[in-house]
Amino acid sequence: MGRNPLWRDPLPDAGSATFWGSLDPVDRFALHAVGSVRFFPRRALLCRQTQRSAPVYLIYAGLVEVFRTGLDGERVVLARLAPGDIVGDRAAVDEGGAVATVEVVEPTKALEIPAEWFAGLCRHRPRIAWQVLANAVAH
Repeated sequence: MGRNPLWRDPLPDAGSATFWGSLDPVDRFALHAVGSVRFFPRRALLCRQTQRSAPVYLIYAGLVEVFRTGLDGERVVLARLAPGDIVGDRAAVDEGGAVATVEVVEPTKALEIPAEWFAGLCRHRPRIAWQVLANAVAH
């Protein structure tokens, strides 16, 4: 997949500690090309714990919170994700359900990628797959 000269990287200065920042421009374009940019208001849910076939979201702007709800109903916050971070990647690759709920904390702009398309990119673009693995190990 070649680079489109009209495409502008939405996060050109993403830090290397983020998923997006760890990718080269060709892989960034490949992800962007199969997704749709969406806007989410505060308190919107991107996915629910155990949801099957939830999309993958790459955060372009805003803030989301990842949490699990225990059997006792208690909410346990696992992470807060900011621009450059990704969520739903592991569930897409292993074809399992979402392991947590993701709620928008601040109005958020995100790239939404269908799970099966993301998994396909991981099969054909090893650098993306490697970053998914690195992300899973880090968290």
